[in-house]
Amino acid sequence: RLEIFQRMMAGKKLIGIPANYNATHALMQGSGMELVKPVLFNGKEGKDLGLKYVIDSIVTVTSDIAQFLASVVDNGKNPLANLYNLNTYTADVAMLITKFFGKETSMKFIAQPIVTEFYQRYVNEGGNSKAETKVATELLGLSKKDYFNMLKEEDVNLDDTQLEEGLRDKINSNPQKEILKQFLRYKKNQAKDLGTLVNAIKVPDNGMRSSLEKTITGIDRVAEAKNLTTITNVEEFFDNLTYANNIMYEEGITKAMNKFVELGFPNYQGSTAYTKLREYFTEQKGSNLDERELTLLHDTSVSYLSSGFQPLDLDRMEVIKTTPKLLIKFKGTNPIAYSKFINSLNVDKSEQDDSLEVITLASGLSKEAENDIINQWEMLLDSPIQEERVLGNSLVQYAYISNGFRFSPGSLAHIQPISAYENLVNGEGKDYHTFIAQQIESANQDENFLEGFKEQFVRHYFPRLSYVKSYDKDSAFIRYDDKTKEP
Repeated sequence: RLEIFQRMMAGKKLIGIPANYNATHALMQGSGMELVKPVLFNGKEGKDLGLKYVIDSIVTVTSDIAQFLASVVDNGKNPLANLYNLNTYTADVAMLITKFFGKETSMKFIAQPIVTEFYQRYVNEGGNSKAETKVATELLGLSKKDYFNMLKEEDVNLDDTQLEEGLRDKINSNPQKEILKQFLRYKKNQAKDLGTLVNAIKVPDNGMRSSLEKTITGIDRVAEAKNLTTITNVEEFFDNLTYANNIMYEEGITKAMNKFVELGFPNYQGSTAYTKLREYFTEQKGSNLDERELTLLHDTSVSYLSSGFQPLDLDRMEVIKTTPKLLIKFKGTNPIAYSKFINSLNVDKSEQDDSLEVITLASGLSKEAENDIINQWEMLLDSPIQEERVLGNSLVQYAYISNGFRFSPGSLAHIQPISAYENLVNGEGKDYHTFIAQQIESANQDENFLEGFKEQFVRHYFPRLSYVKSYDKDSAFIRYDDKTKEP
């Protein structure tokens, strides 16, 4: 039982790696992003990060990565991952090789005796950078200086025959040492940089807390990826698709409340733009969208049209840092008139950054309690006392930055007073609802106006929703080869 438990926990740690590589590979197709220093195998070069098929094969890259994911998920009952040395240390290299040369070459590469020995000793020595250097220099017989110089040397073009022979070789042979050198070069160079890119592109997880922390982390990841000089077109990828601004940074409104629709554009549901979007994603799914999917599509399309409204262009980090402090200070005055609102808000240390505090809403509130909270928040906004108005507005800004208008447990999205947005005016003297109405009109008149939204919506929601083709089980079948009789 203990062994099975350990295998299952190992699989749990690994699941995210192939899952992220698989999801982001689709996003990279057509992006033009390439490795400056290609991956070499079997006399070929792999550098296009958006390849659909494995080089010299009709197998798709995503299907091969999915094979790794399947083996990790089943690690408890069928520990294949352990047998070919797939772990959190070797996984990035395995995904790198698989993107170009497929899972067989990748598995043979990470399963080499010397690579397996390296990993086991690396873990035993502490599993850190110091252990990595120590074990590598011992196995390769190099000084530290020579080891670090080796990491900068040109890559060797190995082939499957060498890898197959290597599986039967001794770890102290010269061919095995050359294979370990190549593994470490990929690990410290191409695989490391590709991992940085994947972490920046992946859609942030939805947890039980506000998305504020994930937004901060996303900003850092995107900034790090855009600084990569070893992969081409990274900055253009983020900028051109407005991915960093509209997804990671929560730029603009991410999910509008239905109240906005009622106030600003009651006929939006029947507009040409929305109808075309609904038809487009219905076709993508292959069947009618359900109520939840329609609501999401409606709210996020309004959100997209709302982005760029000047008063909502805030100094994010300033709001993030100061609002929790304002709330703590106000709580200390024991304000009875606002007790239900203030007592429903919790301030805790961020789980991802101890230097930051996060505000979350208490769970399990009744509808009546939520209505009282909204009313008291509105009282803060209209208060004759400046400190109270400042806190009320700061909380609105905090709620907007941390979660937009997308409801999730712990967020403040659904209890914000709509009055906070009714009187917003941009630098041109245009109020919020007039701005959105004009955006909708533009979308209705120009069929390409919402093309950017389609790309954004797919990147943000595809991993969690079923906007993909679906088939009845009776229409599914397995085709067998007439000669080999294999599927």
